[in-house]
Amino acid sequence: MNLTELDAYTLATDGSNVFMFKELKEEVFNMQMKLKNLMDQGLGAEDFEKAQALKEACDKALESLDLLQD
Repeated sequence: MNLTELDAYTLATDGSNVFMFKELKEEVFNMQMKLKNLMDQGLGAEDFEKAQALKEACDKALESLDLLQD
């Protein structure tokens, strides 16, 4: 899925978008895992803070997707 083509309104209002939700959640989860792996490898303090902020943004994105899907 191309995130630049994502239409949030359609995603939220069209109940047939189960597969789109699944793809989007998988993509955000993969981003989250890449960030976690980078953090586990060891980053400098400044880079670690940036990676932590991005990981937290992924957490919130997943929470938001769960709320939209309900």
